[in-house]
Amino acid sequence: MNGMWKRGKLDCMNQPGVPDPTCDDLPMADTAWMQTTPSGNSMTVLARRSADIVSVLGTTTGITISRLDPTSGASVETLGSIAGPAVATNMLPIPSGGWVMSGWLGGDLTQGNFTLSGAPSSHFALVMNETFDAQWGSRFGDGDAFFWRAYASGASDGAISATGGMAASTDFGGFSLSQIGHDDVAVGQLAAPGQATWAHAFGSSDNNDAPAGIHRTAPGDTILATRAYGDIDLGGGLLTVQNHGLGLSRYDAAGQHVWSLACSGDHVVHHAVWDDADNAYILVTAQAVVDCGVPLPVAHDDAALIKVAADGTHQWTQPVVGNGGSSIMGKLAWHPFHGLAVTTADWDAKGYYISVERVDSATGASTGASRIYYLREGSLDLDSAAIADDGLVVISGRSGLNRLCHGGQGTDEHSAFVAGFPL
Repeated sequence: MNGMWKRGKLDCMNQPGVPDPTCDDLPMADTAWMQTTPSGNSMTVLARRSADIVSVLGTTTGITISRLDPTSGASVETLGSIAGPAVATNMLPIPSGGWVMSGWLGGDLTQGNFTLSGAPSSHFALVMNETFDAQWGSRFGDGDAFFWRAYASGASDGAISATGGMAASTDFGGFSLSQIGHDDVAVGQLAAPGQATWAHAFGSSDNNDAPAGIHRTAPGDTILATRAYGDIDLGGGLLTVQNHGLGLSRYDAAGQHVWSLACSGDHVVHHAVWDDADNAYILVTAQAVVDCGVPLPVAHDDAALIKVAADGTHQWTQPVVGNGGSSIMGKLAWHPFHGLAVTTADWDAKGYYISVERVDSATGASTGASRIYYLREGSLDLDSAAIADDGLVVISGRSGLNRLCHGGQGTDEHSAFVAGFPL
């Protein structure tokens, strides 16, 4: 990547009532560093490997996996590459060793003698060894059958759990899944060489449901977070979601329903992560209230964080302190020593900003936040977040029509960025 600067800011488009400053008018951000690169149709996601932060850059020609310098964010070592038009939407370490990656493919994915073939515009899940050599994988969905979102998680049993959005009846590792509503959620368990051992489809009657994350436990259970747009049955009976809300469900290694719950109150689910005890943390944007059994009033369009224990018990719901206006999107990151990090995009009286906040995972209380201000000229995407062993919070995203700028000078539009925050 190129274009590194200290204490950087992002440049984007105005909301009515929000000032229209130049780059020089905005407060300096609290970044330790930032790297940018022209993005085009590319996307970067982040993963933690011991003391390293690993970036996964997907483009129209392939995926490149790199190690980042923690002091500058520069790519200092190429760890692996895979040819083919693809982007990764997440990558996680497997406890027994190796990695699982998921994402979107526009054609065949190849690495040496390994090829993952299938219809263009489908999702994939790929298992790699410690040196990022492809071992086996699966493509699910045909043509436009799947949304952009895909997630996968692995455990020490050799299988992985995978999910993706489903806009038509489709094949999932050999299982035929029928469409339920307009956009549904497919989930299943995959094993080498890429066949499903079970798979399910879930959806509300006619709305835009989508996955928000997936987690595989040590015993081989699957926990799924769903962005539901209406009342939904996740295998244990109809759950009341009302308009928009969270569906969370657990399935055993045979795919049997263990428990499921819903949080209602008209909120959009952005992202879910899990800690080492299989507790789930889910980031949402609420309209007025988040009700997971105990209603929490939330200011209109503010972000809130939900914690649910491994047994399906709601622990707490807390507002995100660093988010003070209308939350556009967000991502979460978990670290066994440093806890939880929350990133959201928002605006205040000064202008638009990205907020990066550290949260106590036991209570949901904020332990510190930083902001990057920008001027809004188009779309902004937050793609990923990770926490380094030294506590540095690293985020990645794409600026769309926005220009990344410093000192009044802008970089190219359509830039991908990676930034580090020493919270």
